[in-house]
Amino acid sequence: MRTLNFAALAVVIAVAAVLLGPLRAADAKPGTDDYPAKLKNARQDALVDPWLFYNRQCTSFVAWRLNNDNGVDFDNYYGGIRWSNASNWKNAATKVGVKVDNVPVVGAVAWWAAGTPGSSRGHVAWVMDVTSNGIVIEEYNWAKVGGYGTRTLAKNDSKYPSGFIHVSDLAIANVNKPTLAGTAQVGAKLTAGTGTWTPGDATISYKWAANGKLIPGATKKTFTLTADQLGQTVRARVIASKPGLDNVVAKTPLTAAVQPGVFKTTATPTISGTPQVGQTLTASTGTWSPAGSYSYQWRAAGKEIAGATEAGYSPMAGDVGKKLTVRVTSTLAGYTSATSTSTATAAVKEGAFERETGPAITGTAQVGQVLTASPGTWTPPGAYAYQWYLGNVAIAGATKATYTPKPADIGKRIKVSVTVTAAGYTSVAETSVRTTAVVPGVLTQVTAPAITGTAQIGHTLTATAGTWSPKATTTLQWLVDGVAVKNATGATFSPRPADVGKQISLRVQASRDGYTTRAVTSPATAAVRLGVIENLAEPTLSGKPVVGKRLQANPGRWSVASAEIKYQWFLGGKPVAGATASSYIPTKAERVRVRVTISKPGYQTTKAKAGMRIFKGELRFETRPKLTGRAQVYKLLRVHPDNIPGRGERIKVRWLRDGKPIPHAHRLVYRVRVADEGHRIRAEVTARRKGWIPTVRYSRLTVPTRPAV
Repeated sequence: MRTLNFAALAVVIAVAAVLLGPLRAADAKPGTDDYPAKLKNARQDALVDPWLFYNRQCTSFVAWRLNNDNGVDFDNYYGGIRWSNASNWKNAATKVGVKVDNVPVVGAVAWWAAGTPGSSRGHVAWVMDVTSNGIVIEEYNWAKVGGYGTRTLAKNDSKYPSGFIHVSDLAIANVNKPTLAGTAQVGAKLTAGTGTWTPGDATISYKWAANGKLIPGATKKTFTLTADQLGQTVRARVIASKPGLDNVVAKTPLTAAVQPGVFKTTATPTISGTPQVGQTLTASTGTWSPAGSYSYQWRAAGKEIAGATEAGYSPMAGDVGKKLTVRVTSTLAGYTSATSTSTATAAVKEGAFERETGPAITGTAQVGQVLTASPGTWTPPGAYAYQWYLGNVAIAGATKATYTPKPADIGKRIKVSVTVTAAGYTSVAETSVRTTAVVPGVLTQVTAPAITGTAQIGHTLTATAGTWSPKATTTLQWLVDGVAVKNATGATFSPRPADVGKQISLRVQASRDGYTTRAVTSPATAAVRLGVIENLAEPTLSGKPVVGKRLQANPGRWSVASAEIKYQWFLGGKPVAGATASSYIPTKAERVRVRVTISKPGYQTTKAKAGMRIFKGELRFETRPKLTGRAQVYKLLRVHPDNIPGRGERIKVRWLRDGKPIPHAHRLVYRVRVADEGHRIRAEVTARRKGWIPTVRYSRLTVPTRPAV
């Protein structure tokens, strides 16, 4: 892409002026190859164009568009610096303050830097159109050397321009102002004129505004005024737009303040129906333009009927003999209210009941069940009075809509008479069809019978009879494996030994006057288990634990009475043959034990034991130990335990003060201490021998101490 040097500048300008002559803006036609013929037909680079670029170069074509389409006096020295090759245009534009960015606009210059996918040496083109996802460009010297071409490039195309130079972008212009036609009145239609725009292919859209504020959704050429615009001035904003160009807005003239709309009526209201008490009269609104909201006021003999403000009206007793009219008022936001009155009806006549269905009884004819009277269907609905009958005899006090048969009613049929009354109507009485004969009631089980407690010998089971509706009298019968237990009709039952392994259940019979007796059986318990005998006090042995002396076994205490008790004695850990009585005389100095076995029908057998050591004999002092010495502080007392027969005894002595052991005083000799003054002193002597029962004796006398002299 060649550009001219300074040395040849003057010559080139002169030559170009002579050879090319004047080039006019009218020659420009974007989208076609309208590059000046003198430049196009010459060999590339053979001429210098009027803008000081070589002909048939991309820079020459863009200069042609900027001059003839954008109306800019652009040349190679625009802004006082040389623009030169296409690759330098961004730098030149930046230096002279021309905006360069990445935003495409119709009439902008698309620019490619050298060495990019779009151009190896740099390139410029003219933006002909901007789409939602790309651009359309016109150019020279790209697809064909020195030739014209157009391209559409997407934004994500690798050959998309490096940037856009905004020398002087094209703009939309309003040539003739938009106009406004129509009447400024609610309900009237306003129409906006488009006006005249350049370019002529700009897209036109509309936005209507009232008192300067946009009206939501009002975006068409026409707009029908609503109550929201009452008292406001209205105009349309006409917007011209074209991709790549800034939108331009022109406004229509303002309307005068919008006036209320006026209703038009082509038919007056009418009344349809029969003017009779109980019949419904219906008012038609008549025909209104536009349609509004309607309110009604009925009149009788020219006077307003209080509360009669609906489209329908049923004549009342007070209307009999009078003629009725209805006045309809039409209202609509933004419109002046209007009224219209119907012609009068004939005089209102008295009403009469109409029956669609007669009285009927629902429910079951059974004691305790509620029978309900349906009054039937009457037009109009009235007040209903009831009288129930048993056969043909009125039941005293049975004057409600429901009746519950009693035991005395069993076998009889019931009917009900309904009397209908209403103001302005003749009363009517009608009787229902009779029911079937009343049958006894059915007791309903609310909660089931149940058994609580443990199914085991020695435990008591408790019956819960359950509850019934209505309340009933209940009797109980206990069952073992489904068989009734004689006389077992109480609230509790204790399983018997014969019941072990069997299941217990409870049969409950419920009865009430006028009702069928019912019997139900509770779920069975688990199989009855053997009882458990609990030991309340362990067995004990009494008697001297000495060879040859009789020992007596106490069996202890147990949780059951009348149990069978058996004994077995053991000596040295071995059972003694035949020793099964409650007493026993040991024959050896070994450990003796008795096993007590408790048993009772229906209970698990239980065992317990007691034992003790058996001694060869019992040691004895022939006389009490002798005490000698002086009962005086610091004096010695001596005990003499040498009066024990036999050999091998071990003697232990403890001295006691007023019956309590004296610390560290356990020898045969004791020295009286100061602390002993005024107290009684005695000696405790214990004799022990292996295999014998130890013996303990005390000194014969207690010796009071006395102060030392």
